[in-house]
Amino acid sequence: MEDEVERSFNIEMIHIMENQILGPAIRKGLEHGRKLGWEEGFLIGLREGRAIARRQLLLEELLKERFGEIPPWAESKIAAATPETLTIWCRRLLGAESLENFLA
Repeated sequence: MEDEVERSFNIEMIHIMENQILGPAIRKGLEHGRKLGWEEGFLIGLREGRAIARRQLLLEELLKERFGEIPPWAESKIAAATPETLTIWCRRLLGAESLENFLA
């Protein structure tokens, strides 16, 4: 029965997509949905890429230069930080007296 329902559904969808009124509207909606999905995915990827870059800069360059070797607990805390927290930390790095103070 499932096979018959699927076959009927596929045939009806073909008929709907070929309809002069419904077909173009459905295709336009699908294209609009794809475009919105792509834009949202791009923005999410860009945000995550920036966060990764901030983490790497903090861990591999700035914090090691300022405080020496970074302990595992600090690396874990930085790895779990949100992009917003990373931005705050980047701004307060110069005034931090210790790694503990910096990550507080």
